[in-house]
Amino acid sequence: MQVSKLRQNICEIGPCLGRTAYFSKLLGVKKYTLVDLPISSLTQSYFLINSLPNERISFTGEPDLNEGIEFRLPDEFFKSNQNYDLVLNVDSITEIDKEIARDYLKEISKRSKYFLSINHESNKFTVRSLASELKSFKLLSINRSWIRPGYLEELYEIDKNN
Repeated sequence: MQVSKLRQNICEIGPCLGRTAYFSKLLGVKKYTLVDLPISSLTQSYFLINSLPNERISFTGEPDLNEGIEFRLPDEFFKSNQNYDLVLNVDSITEIDKEIARDYLKEISKRSKYFLSINHESNKFTVRSLASELKSFKLLSINRSWIRPGYLEELYEIDKNN
């Protein structure tokens, strides 16, 4: 499975500045949802509005889009029923409270086909340890990151039958 083929609907939890969203849109992704805290969402929206001025944008509290970029706060993500082809998390799930991280994985298991994690493996818990608690997460590949020492790139397929 090549992640690059998932071009319809991607969600990123904790997207930092939003550069992955930017490059994803340039590569043809139709809809990209960024889930983050308010201050981070402000910087992401500033960057993306200026970098992609013709892109349709939906901010927290506004209606969902069929195509474009959506900014959502965590509470909105958990209340939503949006489905995704892929949910991505880089450098944050293993740095938040373990119960909140577990809640994110449970929600992802209900609403996505795939989950890509690029996270540190030396924090108090790992994505793999949380995913192993959920029968729906099937590990497709695991690799050490060649860009970020100490990080693992893990791709999971979500089995809706479990």
